[in-house]
Amino acid sequence: MLLSPTCGTRSRCDDVPDGAPEVLLDGFVPPAENYHNYANGLRFGPDGWLYGRCGASSPGEIGAPGTPAHERIPMRGAIWRYHPRTKVFEALSCGTTNPWGHDWNEYGELFFINTVNGHLWHGFAGAHYMRPHTIDPNPRVYKQIDQHADHWHFDTAEGWGRSRDGRADSYGGGHAHVGMMIYLGDNWPAEYRGRLFTINMHGRRANQEILERRGSGYVGRHGADFFFAADPWFRGIELSYGPDGSVFVLDWADTGECHESTGVHRTSGRIYKITCGQPKSGTTTDLAKLSVDELVNLHTHANEWFVRQARLELVSRLATGGFSLSAVKELRSLFAKSSDTVVKLRALWSLYSIDHADAQFLSEQLLDVRFLNPIAARGLAMFDDPAVGARLVKAYRQFHPSERPQLLAALVSRPAFAAALLDAIGEAKIPRADLSAFGARQIRGLNDEVLNKKLVEVWGDFREAHTDKQQVIGQWKSRLTPALLAKADKGGGRLVFGRACASCHRLYGEGATPGPDLTGAGRGNLDYLLENIVDPSAVMSADFRMSVVTLKDGRVLNGLVTSQTERTISLRTATETMTLERAEITSIGQESKLSLMPDGLLDALSHEEVRNLIAYLMHQSQVPLPTSKR
Repeated sequence: MLLSPTCGTRSRCDDVPDGAPEVLLDGFVPPAENYHNYANGLRFGPDGWLYGRCGASSPGEIGAPGTPAHERIPMRGAIWRYHPRTKVFEALSCGTTNPWGHDWNEYGELFFINTVNGHLWHGFAGAHYMRPHTIDPNPRVYKQIDQHADHWHFDTAEGWGRSRDGRADSYGGGHAHVGMMIYLGDNWPAEYRGRLFTINMHGRRANQEILERRGSGYVGRHGADFFFAADPWFRGIELSYGPDGSVFVLDWADTGECHESTGVHRTSGRIYKITCGQPKSGTTTDLAKLSVDELVNLHTHANEWFVRQARLELVSRLATGGFSLSAVKELRSLFAKSSDTVVKLRALWSLYSIDHADAQFLSEQLLDVRFLNPIAARGLAMFDDPAVGARLVKAYRQFHPSERPQLLAALVSRPAFAAALLDAIGEAKIPRADLSAFGARQIRGLNDEVLNKKLVEVWGDFREAHTDKQQVIGQWKSRLTPALLAKADKGGGRLVFGRACASCHRLYGEGATPGPDLTGAGRGNLDYLLENIVDPSAVMSADFRMSVVTLKDGRVLNGLVTSQTERTISLRTATETMTLERAEITSIGQESKLSLMPDGLLDALSHEEVRNLIAYLMHQSQVPLPTSKR
């Protein structure tokens, strides 16, 4: 793969090569008998990467010139991509036969067209597709993925080899598909927007696919064929919409197919243009002359052509020294203010393409997205910024109750975050009961006198150990009489268990596993329960001793070290299991004689909640949740 620069400076972009081409990648080796499967189809994606395709029978070992064999990336068909600035090559997927067209919908989902074993495929990283004629390089990974269309363009009972010469006209034209476009222009009627079009070679027509969501993916429905070519020489090879919304069709114009077996004509190619009515006139197409504001404004254009070209122009300015940071400000403003999801995505992709969609920015955007916000909280925990802590606290109600413990785990990992959390608890914006004894002990472990004082004020006096555990156990035992427990709401106790215990223990298949599974424990004995809850460190396996890990980014984490290698450790906290690079760790505190389960668990509960919890734990079968909580 060659690069021929034509813009040595911003003042000289003349489409004339500045010098000899540079070899960026090599290792594309087409077999002599099947060179029509060769790597092809360079096209920039919305993320700024350069995407290409490759047939399954043209395997490659790809790398920059001089890359040793053991460092090269194997390519076994389907889709690959290359980042122009970082010089990273990735084989995104493998399989199929001859992918000869690809494009993205307005949400950035990649689709590609194929020949022989199904024509329409949804593209995504790591996909392992069906392959009819070549050896699967990964036969023991997950099952191969079949095509995403619900139909074929030939009679599969007769096979693809008999789909030529009009035999498959009633199905859609035949097995060979070349070129692909998802129409996102502004000239054709609105019903065509978002539909997929591909050239059917033997059918001499354009097939139309209607993309519909199905679960987490898509299915392609058979739309009416869009156009037919009467010329027997018609060999359409690509189609794409332009700046006026019209569609250009490239025609190889030959009598042969793709193997050069029936004659090749080098000068008969044609370009057609398909327009609805009169196309718009006076459309600006030289985006190099536009200002940053004008390029950003193009992100709201109805024609995706302008959006993609504006993005490429911003990337080009970044590479050639004409970039302005005002583009970042304008794109972020567009992202924040627009209520249109598509426009937001366009701005986000451009920010990513110009290296300004950093982890903090991306995480902040996800805080308002249900079920993705726990990922955002973990990402933001890496930034020691008091404003981030305030932002996390403000987003608390946006989290599903089952995922709030993960947010709290982030908030107790840094002094600045913990301060914002305690302020919110003091102002009754976050319920006091939501902060568990484990979380309170994590705050104490930050060794900040101001925080410890605030903790006592808004949450309560956290005692590392009762001076007389047996006295406390006796007090609870005298209160929790059989008569009192008989009046308990066990369903309410199940709710308390979910809030106070399930982050570390499992019961009846629900909960997490940092601590022991309680299902088979001696829960029917009140003495056993109280001894283990009030004094969890009295009798404790070495497997459940807590370590304190301090990270170079300022976070302090409490948990169990479950495994170690020369390079990493695995730390199981109350909410998740984390793999930490040793290079990121400042220190690992020696294993404490304290249990991961903190003292004072019952101190954070009301007497009614303790009664309900103990009654639930002592019961020998699962109970239903209260009706209002189901």
